[in-house]
This record gives sequence, C-alpha cells and structure tokens, in this order.
Amino acid sequence: VDNFISFIRNSEDFFLIDFKKISHQGLEKLRQELKANNSRLIVVKNKLFQKAINKLTQIKGELKEFTKKSFPLKGKTALIITKKDNWAQSLRIIENLIKESKAVDFKQGLIEKNVYNQEKLSYLAQLPSKPMLLARLINQLKSPISSLVKSLKYNQNHFVFVLKRGGEKSK
Repeated sequence: VDNFISFIRNSEDFFLIDFKKISHQGLEKLRQELKANNSRLIVVKNKLFQKAINKLTQIKGELKEFTKKSFPLKGKTALIITKKDNWAQSLRIIENLIKESKAVDFKQGLIEKNVYNQEKLSYLAQLPSKPMLLARLINQLKSPISSLVKSLKYNQNHFVFVLKRGGEKSK
C-alpha cells in the first residue's frame, strides 16, 4: 500500500487499464514501450490499490472524485504512471494495443487533475500531439502570408515577362 501511495503522490497523471487477455510477452513488450516513454506500468491488486487511494484522498482532493467514479475495481488492473507531459503518448501506446489486439482496455484515469472514463481516455489518445498541433498552427498562419507574397509578385513578374517579349519582337 505504501508503494502505491508513493507512486501516486510523486506523479500527477496516472490511469488504470484492464489487461484481461494479454500474454506475459505482450505485457512485457507494453512495459518496455511505456518505459521508453518515461512511463511506468505496475500490476496492482484491486483491494490494495483502493486502500492506497483512500488514504491519499485526505492529501489530494482530486482523488475524491476518482474514487467515486472508479471503485470498486474489478478484473485484472494495471496502473500506468506518467510524467507531467508524457500522458498523451502513453495513452496512444495503449490505444494502439487496443486497436491491434483488444487485449487491454482503459478503466479510469486522472490526468491534469481531471477524472476521465474509458471513452474519454480513448478520445484523448486519438487527438494529435502538442507538437503536431503547433506545426499545423504555424502552417495555417504561414499559408495566407505566402499567398499574399505570391499575389504581390505576380504583377511584377508579369510586367517583366511582357517587357521581355516586347524586346524579343523588336529585335
């Protein structure tokens, strides 16, 4: 129980998955992928995890809503702890595994002090990453400016072309 308390206290974002049909090799592969993303997968016993969360609700107020929506836990449960800004990539890793093999499912998650259910976690996993959104925004801002520059240059280029054609005809 104390280990769970320290894990959750030291992380801001975590979510639970149900790993009912995954093989041991699949679970180890998932663990390695998450570790490469600075996340951690811990298989938990439901009762011990519930005790740890109940103790932490006194310290972290946002866990009260999590306990109301999540407990009692059923089935095989794994806790995925992420670093502050890595939760999106960890969700994508799990979502890809769900699409490939349907061996795991989301249960609940606490991300940026908000509680998310299975459907919302799946939706968050499908959103583009922050760098991708920034790239799209820059591209959208750049597009009108480049069109304006092309339009302004068009008349000058056309004028130079007419002068060249006129010069060729006079020779």
